[in-house]
Amino acid sequence: MRKSKLFALSLTMLSIFMLTGCDDDNNKDANYRKLESRVAQLEQDVATPKNTGTDNSTSNLDAESTDNSANSPNTISNEAFSDTIESLTNAVEEVTAKADSATPSGNKEESKTQFFNLKDELDLIERRLDTYDDYIEAQYKQGNLSYEDYRNQEHALEDIEDKLDASEDRLERTFGIND
Repeated sequence: MRKSKLFALSLTMLSIFMLTGCDDDNNKDANYRKLESRVAQLEQDVATPKNTGTDNSTSNLDAESTDNSANSPNTISNEAFSDTIESLTNAVEEVTAKADSATPSGNKEESKTQFFNLKDELDLIERRLDTYDDYIEAQYKQGNLSYEDYRNQEHALEDIEDKLDASEDRLERTFGIND
């Protein structure tokens, strides 16, 4: 999972650097500063995974398991997780509606910028889904989530990811950019 996050960050950074070359000289400094802050935010997102939760029955660990998770590098504590299947579903619905309703506007460069901004939003939700997937797997391995609950949440995540992927494909077709 760590490799996929680094790969996603690398692709995002590459996209950002490609966009930098598309801007005219007057906007380069302002855009460069924006891109630098975006890259710094993405690096921080990768370095510190966003914490997500399930439902009330699985989102609260007792003090003993919290202490154990702090000592083990392979466990994920749920103290700061805020995502749930429902919140992720809502986020996917919002971003896919936005992406699906987008149409290229302006000149070629503006359309590229519009595409990559929407693609970044889709990628951000995808990273949240990956983080939540890591979280429920850790909860299952720690014994805080039953196999059936784990399996049900995995299936729900797969359905959500499929919707996100389909929206990304439609966005690429709409803008004529195969990313």
